[in-house]
Amino acid sequence: MEEERIVRVLHNVQGQIGLAGMPRLYDLVMTDRRLVAVMKKNLMGAYALGGSFGAVGGAVAGKMISNATKDVQQYDVSELDRLAQAEKTSFSLPWASIEKGKVSGFFTKTLEIRFGGKSHYLQFTKQALPVLEDDLFGKIPNLKR
Repeated sequence: MEEERIVRVLHNVQGQIGLAGMPRLYDLVMTDRRLVAVMKKNLMGAYALGGSFGAVGGAVAGKMISNATKDVQQYDVSELDRLAQAEKTSFSLPWASIEKGKVSGFFTKTLEIRFGGKSHYLQFTKQALPVLEDDLFGKIPNLKR
C-alpha cells in the first residue's frame, strides 16, 4: 500500500462546530486519504474584546488575530494523528466518513461538513473556493453547491 501523502494545506481557516459554536482558527491538511483540521487559536476572546471596547478593543483584537495567522506551520504526515488529538476541537477523518457536505454563501463561502452526527462549518473567501473544488468535490460524498 502506498504511503499517505499531503495534497494541500490551507492555513488560517475560520471554523466552528455547530451553529452556536465558538469561532476558531484552523489549519486544514488534506491528504489523499483524509481531512485533518488542526485547531490553532480560539477566536472568542478576540471577538469579545473587539466588540466590547470600541476602537481600542478592535485594534487589540486585530493584533491577536494577526499574530495567530503569522504562525505558518509545515506539516508532516507522521505528525497528523498526534496533532488531531492535541486539542478536542481538532479532528481527523477519512474522506468516506463525511456524511454530507454543502457550500453556501455569497461573499464568503461556508463549507458545512457533517460527520459523527455534528455539523462543522469552515469559511473560505469566494476566491479560494475554486482552488479547492478539485480537492473537495472529488472526495466529499453528496457535496452540494
